[in-house]
Amino acid sequence: MKLNINLKTYCLLALVTVAILSFNSLSVAETNAPLKNAEMPRKHIELFRKYCFDCHDSDTQEGKVDLETLNFDLATDLEIAERWAKILNAINSGEMPPEDSEPISDSEKLRFLEDLSTQMVNARKILSDSGGVITMRRLNRREYQNTIESLLGIRPEVSSLPDDQSSSGFDTAGASLFLSSDQLEQYLASARKTLHLAINPLTTEAKTVHVEPELATTKVHTDKLALKEDTKKRAIAYLNQSEKPATEFGFLDHSQAEKQLRGVKDSMPQLVDYLSRPETKHGATLIVTPKGGPGKVSSKIIDGGPGRKIKIRVRVGAYQGVTPRYQYLEFSMRSWSNGYTKQLGWRKVSGSLDDPEVIEFSATLPAGERVQFYVHQRTHQGRGDKVLLSRDKETNPKGTPPGLWVDWVEFEFPQYDGQLSEAAKQVFFEKPVDWNEEAYAKEVISRFASRAFRTEEPLPEYLEKLYQRYQSKRDQGVELEEALIEPLAIILSSPSFLFMVESTGGTESLTDLELAVRLSYFLWSGPPDEELLQVARAGKLSNTNVLKQQTTRLLADKQADRFVRGFTHQWLGLSRLGMFQFDARTYPTFDNGARESAREEVYQSIHTLMDEKLPLQNLLNADYIVINDILADYYGIDGVQGPEFRRVAVPSDSPRGGL
Repeated sequence: MKLNINLKTYCLLALVTVAILSFNSLSVAETNAPLKNAEMPRKHIELFRKYCFDCHDSDTQEGKVDLETLNFDLATDLEIAERWAKILNAINSGEMPPEDSEPISDSEKLRFLEDLSTQMVNARKILSDSGGVITMRRLNRREYQNTIESLLGIRPEVSSLPDDQSSSGFDTAGASLFLSSDQLEQYLASARKTLHLAINPLTTEAKTVHVEPELATTKVHTDKLALKEDTKKRAIAYLNQSEKPATEFGFLDHSQAEKQLRGVKDSMPQLVDYLSRPETKHGATLIVTPKGGPGKVSSKIIDGGPGRKIKIRVRVGAYQGVTPRYQYLEFSMRSWSNGYTKQLGWRKVSGSLDDPEVIEFSATLPAGERVQFYVHQRTHQGRGDKVLLSRDKETNPKGTPPGLWVDWVEFEFPQYDGQLSEAAKQVFFEKPVDWNEEAYAKEVISRFASRAFRTEEPLPEYLEKLYQRYQSKRDQGVELEEALIEPLAIILSSPSFLFMVESTGGTESLTDLELAVRLSYFLWSGPPDEELLQVARAGKLSNTNVLKQQTTRLLADKQADRFVRGFTHQWLGLSRLGMFQFDARTYPTFDNGARESAREEVYQSIHTLMDEKLPLQNLLNADYIVINDILADYYGIDGVQGPEFRRVAVPSDSPRGGL
């Protein structure tokens, strides 16, 4: 959405942006100057008194916010600094003062935010970078998943692990990434599960499951209609007499008989219409069901193994004159292991009932989970589909007109040969012929610990204890690779793996290896690759030109998408996009597809800015937008086909362009 801003407001935004960028990019030289406090000028108490104390003084404390006793030294502690950060966000975003209150003048706001942004930088120096000491923190969930995947080739499920309680909006702040001793058991269990999946790959033949949806759907609808007709017949028979009790007709009482009669009269027209359509004899029409969910075609429940792949092919056509949002096929997945449902993607259907098209969609099953895949038309948020069905029935007893017809669906699984992944082969490498079992086991443990610990070598005593754990399992008759799971799981739940460990003495510079780890986790949210490690081990990474070259290389890699998504999601608070349920009657087109595409639009806009080296001001105001076909329909823009996001020019009078 394009921002309509005057020069003063633009300068204000620029000032705060510069302050925020400075807040996160202080140089070592800047931290050398000692600071004792980061105190807001007391003159700003007048701004609080004028605009804020009516709701946020010591007596009122609306929202549990007391500005009257707020400490003006931001560096007193982290809690005080975070309160001031929330004040900055609330005033800068226009959230405060509320709309029904007197607005803060531009001049007062500019002076206040200028002082506050300066003191926020000072507070950061005092609280975070004092004396060059670095706060040690554990890997957040994203980093943990990426690191495990790089080591074992399997992306672990992390819902049972400690949450990333972000500090000041980011999940990389050490103050919130703590770990209690009892939580180590959760990491140990996760590591055992992932290692077990890594050394037990699937052995399966290539398989394609062909589904003719009418075989199940027609029977289901026929049976439903028969039950409803029976209910209708019994209810009418009871209500048309007065001698026999309701129980003789299968109802608890008079009220239930009336209620069920209303229900069947409401839902029967849709079923009758469905079964009367000739196309449902050799395919399935995707409709919004009376319960508010979509009619769907599903796979069987599938074991995800170590992260199996699946291709879904659908022969599908759209009804003529269909509502645009119902012209999209939606793919979703339910995890029966962890109880969540996730939308995977959307594809616009251009084929017709007379000339259907085949649409193909690929997905990766989450490792170690049992899941089921669904194919259906686009869904609304929460109860939205049921609300829209109820609305449509006000003018048409049949309900929401159907959008798509599916001829068949195929679920294709590739062949799995039972071989270890390339990542797992690095861990469980082939034993040299002249090595005995003890030498091999010790080398596996040693190599794995060295890779997992990133910047430090494991102590010999530590490795020996791990080997004893392995030997204990072997003595119990456990096979060699299975016996290695326990010591390797201990490595993956040890502080040297779970925590980012760096030099913390005085103003000591990072070593090249520490710099490689810092750079990689910043841009990839994961460990360095072999090239970056080689440069670091050669002592070249601290060279400015080499560091610049490696930074450019990492940003050009597809793994840099992790930086864009991780940073942007938190910087712009995109988690809030999922918190709001929009009323379907008021916003019938803002459904799951529009919401997730809108989120992706932000990520892709940042990607475009970086990849094409465009001016930073394009964040606020651009002559283009980055959209797919779903957003093009939502925005009313013609000529955009396909789910891929691409840059689309907008006219100068368009309300869109920039964040």
